[in-house]
Amino acid sequence: MLRFFRQRKGLTKIVLWCFIGLLVLSLGIVFALPEGRTMLGSLGPISSSTTIADVDGYRITVADLRNQIMMYSSSQQQGSGGQSRDVNALYPQYGKQALDALINQRLVQRECDRLGIDVSTRELQDRITPMFRGANGEWIGTPAYQARLRGIGLTVEGFEKSLANDIRQEKLQSLMTSGISISDAEVEEEYRRTNTTMKPTYVLVTPKLDAVAAGTPEELRAFFDANSEKFRVTVPQRKMTYVFVSQDALGRTMQVSDDELRPDYDPKKFTSAVHVSKIVFKIASKSLEASVRTKAEGIANRARGTGEAPAEDFAELAKGNSEDAATAASGGDAGWLEKSAVPAGDPRERLFTMEAGQTTAPIKVADTFVIFKVTERRERSFEEAREELLPSARARKSYAKGVEIAQQVETRLRASKDPAAVAAEINSAEGAPADAPIAIVRETPFAQPGDTIPEIGSNPQFEAEIADLQNVGDIGSPVGITGGFAVPMLADKRDPRVPEFDEVQDRVATAFRTDRARQVARQTAESLTAATSPTELIAKAKAAGFDAKTQENYKAGNTLPEMTASDLLDGVLLGLPANSVSKSVVEMPNGFVVLAVNDRIEPDMGEAFNTQKEPIRNRLESTRRNQFYTDAMLSMRKKLEEDKKIVIYQDTIDSAFDIGAEMDLDAFGTDGGVPGMPPAGAPPQMPMPGGGAMPMQPKPAQPMPAPVPAPPAKK
Repeated sequence: MLRFFRQRKGLTKIVLWCFIGLLVLSLGIVFALPEGRTMLGSLGPISSSTTIADVDGYRITVADLRNQIMMYSSSQQQGSGGQSRDVNALYPQYGKQALDALINQRLVQRECDRLGIDVSTRELQDRITPMFRGANGEWIGTPAYQARLRGIGLTVEGFEKSLANDIRQEKLQSLMTSGISISDAEVEEEYRRTNTTMKPTYVLVTPKLDAVAAGTPEELRAFFDANSEKFRVTVPQRKMTYVFVSQDALGRTMQVSDDELRPDYDPKKFTSAVHVSKIVFKIASKSLEASVRTKAEGIANRARGTGEAPAEDFAELAKGNSEDAATAASGGDAGWLEKSAVPAGDPRERLFTMEAGQTTAPIKVADTFVIFKVTERRERSFEEAREELLPSARARKSYAKGVEIAQQVETRLRASKDPAAVAAEINSAEGAPADAPIAIVRETPFAQPGDTIPEIGSNPQFEAEIADLQNVGDIGSPVGITGGFAVPMLADKRDPRVPEFDEVQDRVATAFRTDRARQVARQTAESLTAATSPTELIAKAKAAGFDAKTQENYKAGNTLPEMTASDLLDGVLLGLPANSVSKSVVEMPNGFVVLAVNDRIEPDMGEAFNTQKEPIRNRLESTRRNQFYTDAMLSMRKKLEEDKKIVIYQDTIDSAFDIGAEMDLDAFGTDGGVPGMPPAGAPPQMPMPGGGAMPMQPKPAQPMPAPVPAPPAKK
């Protein structure tokens, strides 16, 4: 080989050495990157086994993320008429939370492996068997077990993997929290806290902005200088240019034919009047209302028929029982009741939804109970109802058309990066008049997540869509906003910083006035603590322009009107003896509270306490263990993130969900079913056929060959 190179000269030798250097460099990169993330592999189609994240050596693949997204979707769509099978389309909605869940699952895996925690086949069988019993209490058998899972969109492998991970996590949590216990003193304290009955009097002193003057320019500048960090912009701000597709403008141009309208025409919805008969019972006094209702219900049952008793003649019942002389003689005939004459909210509105021949239960009208019978209906024809049908039909058509146009805008905007030109093209193509354009170019001010944006408002979907736009000129997908759709383009961005006073002058003015109003409110509340009894507190509060309120039978954990449950409030109240006022105020989000206690009843520390001791201990222990475990796992994740041992390959994720057609879909099974996952924040559940649910924590583990459970041995 060396002789070969010695024989080469000049440019040829240089080219060969460069080729060898490039080859060595490529091999180094190939072996340096985690499995599935090789440079050479990235040149070909991304497969289901491609790594998208690494948690200290525990891989998360494209297949894992797709399955997890389907779990979220499956649960969200449960009972709502099916779910999308297009995982790529579901990624924007579920992708980030699904990836976050997978990272947490790998942390559990990592810790279980470190501690040698595993799940045996027997344990898995013992968990599954009780879930799948027939009416006779016996195991339903392997074919029925598999069919039942398929019927709810789950695969056997996915279900058993998830269930095995549940068991593994339970073991991990049990091991990590085994040393946690609750003392007798803690149990007694909790019992006293939740069983002491009090009668508090309280005054909520709320800040009043109109009671304080606006700040002068000098005061505002000084306030800003002293509190500039409060106005720090902590996240990047973005200014967006977006093309707004007006659904309202589209609706005005939509032509709707009678053939399109007729399916919306339901004669029952367009009843203009009903011919009714009635039986009236007068309520002579409030004390007689219940007995009059009972009498009216009895007559109504006779008019409608109950059980085997046939309906009696309404006219005869009216003649013999109605207390309305004007209609009783004619068998209750009250003539035609026009719908336009019945105000919204009137109980008689229900008459216009009834069929001819139907009779109501007693309806309270003013100081009477009335039984109505609808004898005829007068309905507006399709032609008469046409104008009322048009708005909803136009809105429906304009929505579909708006989606189509917004997609066109996105495609053209990605190609040209010129919002004005794209809007002009759309308006020209749709023949929109100059004074009512369909596509309009708008611009937002610099804003950060949570801000209210003019003409958009506070819109989480819009915020989520623009969050990933990093470079000026990046284009987002269409987002529904008030009145239509927005296709955003990043126009500019600012990094986190302390803004200049002029940028936030309005915010400073509001903050200054709010701060001053709270200071005044605090001073007022503190002056009320000079009261020496609840009675005196009530008088002082009234003199200051505030109402004192008293709550009966209050216990810690309850809420006082106008406020949320608060440990601070409970702590003060529990420390006050009867007929006393707190000498400190409690600051709440909506103001300052002064508390007093009129009476208090101490809890029974005898048999009642002994009966509740263990349930209280178990509850406190469960809460403390759950909190300890959650904190420990969060701390572990934070440490790995700081050590750069949790790596997310966002570019691979983006590519994987852009080229779904190139995915190795065979990895997901023939039916595409995956275990169901509850929405974030909901109790974990697994849906079962025929209603009901089984508790299930959806944390897929690494594949394990868990066999289908064998039938339990017969006793």
